[in-house]
Amino acid sequence: MEKARKAEYPAYGTNSDKAITKAQMKPDFGLRRDLHELYSVKDLDDEDPIGAGSYGIVRKVIKRGTDETFALKTLRKAPWAQVPSSLTAVEYYHSKLRNELECMRQLGASLNVVYLYDAFEDDDAVHLLMDLCEGGELLERISDDEYREADAARLIRAVLRTAAQCHSRGIVFRDIKPDNFLFQNNDENAPLKATDFGLAGKLPKNRDEPLVRRCGTPSYMAPEVINRKYGAEADVWSCGVVAYQLLTGRLPFRDVVNQRPNAKEVFRAILEDPLDLAEAPWEVISEEAKDFVEHLLERDPKKRPTARAALLHPWLQTNEAQWKSKQRRQVSGGVALGGQVVARLQRFATQGLLKRSVLRLLAGEIGKDLNELEKNRRENSAVASDIATKKKIMVVNGPIKQSKLTGIDEKEFLELKQLFDRLDTSGDNLVELSELEVGLNEIGYDVTGNESEQLLAKLDTSGDGVVELNEFLAALVDWESVEKSESYPSWVKRAFDLLDEDDSGLLDANEVANFVVGDADDIDFSDENNESVRRNALIRACIAEADGDGDGQIDVEEFASLLQMDPSDGLDQYDWRFSQGGSYDDSFDESMDEEKIVSENNNNNTIVEV
Repeated sequence: MEKARKAEYPAYGTNSDKAITKAQMKPDFGLRRDLHELYSVKDLDDEDPIGAGSYGIVRKVIKRGTDETFALKTLRKAPWAQVPSSLTAVEYYHSKLRNELECMRQLGASLNVVYLYDAFEDDDAVHLLMDLCEGGELLERISDDEYREADAARLIRAVLRTAAQCHSRGIVFRDIKPDNFLFQNNDENAPLKATDFGLAGKLPKNRDEPLVRRCGTPSYMAPEVINRKYGAEADVWSCGVVAYQLLTGRLPFRDVVNQRPNAKEVFRAILEDPLDLAEAPWEVISEEAKDFVEHLLERDPKKRPTARAALLHPWLQTNEAQWKSKQRRQVSGGVALGGQVVARLQRFATQGLLKRSVLRLLAGEIGKDLNELEKNRRENSAVASDIATKKKIMVVNGPIKQSKLTGIDEKEFLELKQLFDRLDTSGDNLVELSELEVGLNEIGYDVTGNESEQLLAKLDTSGDGVVELNEFLAALVDWESVEKSESYPSWVKRAFDLLDEDDSGLLDANEVANFVVGDADDIDFSDENNESVRRNALIRACIAEADGDGDGQIDVEEFASLLQMDPSDGLDQYDWRFSQGGSYDDSFDESMDEEKIVSENNNNNTIVEV
C-alpha cells in the first residue's frame, strides 16, 4: 500500500518571517486522513499528472476493491520555496484552499460542475477526490469544418449556467476561461463541466460592497477587476470573452505589440481598445450572436446583464426553446413539472444538508395534512358508483386543485407521487440508484450513471442509500409556491419543534446531529478518528448554514430564514438535460388512480493575483 511521503518544509530565507512555525505553514484542515487506505495513489514523483498548476497537480486514482477511476487534485499546504515574509500571506493561501473546498461542496451536485466526492489531507497536502472528465478542455473540441454557431451557443450556455449558479450561492468564480471547462467524456454531445475553483471567492453580503483583489487570467479579466472594484458582473464579462473566442477563434482584447503577451498591454487593450465585431468571421455570424457578445462585453458593469439575464438572451433562447418544444410535441398528455425534473433535482442538490433534510421533514408534514384533508373530503362525499354519478358530484363539489386548508397545489403532489411510482419499478416504495438512472433515461433525460449517483447522494438525506417518497418530494416540490400558503409558518414551527428535543427554543449541535446523522452521542469535536472528523465537519457545516449570529445554535427565526427560497435561483440556470435521441415522456396521467498568486508565466493560462 502506498503511503503519503513525509512532509517537507520550505527553508527560511533572508526575507522570511522567522516567527512562522511549521504548524502554521502546514495546518490541520480537519479532513479525513485515510486516502491511501481507500484509493490506490501513486507517489507525486512516480506518475505524469493529467493536470498541473502552480500549487498542485491532478492525477488519476483507483478505488480499491472496485477499480473505479477518479481525478485527485492534490494541493500542497506549503508550496513556497522559502517561508513567506509574513504570516498574512500564509493564512491567505490556506484560506484559498478552504474556500475552493467550500465552493465545490456547494456547487458540486450541479450537473454543470465537476463533482466533488470527498476531501482528504495528510501532513503535506489537501486532496480533492473528483469526477474524472476525459473529454478534454473546451477549446480542444472545436473543429473548423464541423463547428457551428449553434455549437457555440450550447457551450456558452453551459458556461453561463455555472456563473449564474455561483452567483445565486454568493460565489464569484473569478477565473472563467476555456481551460477551466472540461467535457465529461468523448461523446459528441458530452456535458461540459466547470472545474478549478481555486480563485473563487465569497461575494459580500452587501452586494454594493466591491471586491478589490485583482485575480484571474489577464485576457479574461473584466475592466473593473483591473481597476480593483468589482462584483459578480466580472464573471459575465469573462463569459463574453469565452463567447467571442468560441465564435471567432481569437480573443477580443490582446497584446498585439509583444511576441510574448504582456499583462500590462493586455490590461490596456481591455480598458481602451474598441470591440471588433466586423473583422472575419463576424460577417457570417448572426446579428443575435453579435448583440449577445456586445452586451456581455459592456465595459460599464452596471449596464452589463447578470448571468441569469444573459441566459434569457434571444441568441441562447432560440435553440433551447426549439429543442424543448420539439421534445414536448413528442409527448401525449401533460408533461410532469413542465420537463423540469432534472433541473429541480440539481437545484435541490446544491442546497446544504440541513436545508435538504428539513425540507424532507416539511414534505412529510405537508403530506400528512393532505392525507387528512383527503380523508375528510371522502367522508363528506358520497361514493360515486358510476361515471354519471361521479360527474354530478364533481359539479357540486368542483374539481379541487388548490386546497383551501393549506394553499398547496394538490395536483402537483399527485403528479410527483405518480412520477415516484414510475421510477420505483420494484414497488417497494424506495428508488434505488439503478431505478433512478434507468427511469430518468426512459422518460427522456440524458443523465449518466455517475451523475445519477451524485444526484441520489444529495436526495438521500437520511443516508440509507435509497430515496423514499418524502426525500423525492422535498427535491421536486415548488417551495416558492408553498411559502405563500397560509399554513407554511405553522409547518416551519412544527418542524422546528420536532427537532428541539429539550424545548429550549434553540437547536444545539447534539439536536442537529440527532436529526442529520441519527442517534448521535454527545458531540466531541476533539475526536481525531477519521469517521468522527467527517461527522463533526458535517455537523459544523449544518449549523453554519443557519447560524446567522455565530453563537453555535439555531433559533426559530434563523431556522425559518434557512428555509426561505432564493427567487434568483431560477431553474433556467440549470441544465434540463433532455435526451438528444429518444422521446421525452415524463407525462402526467390525470386518469391514474389518485394515491494562482502573483506573476505572469509563459502562456495565456497564467493566473495572476496582485
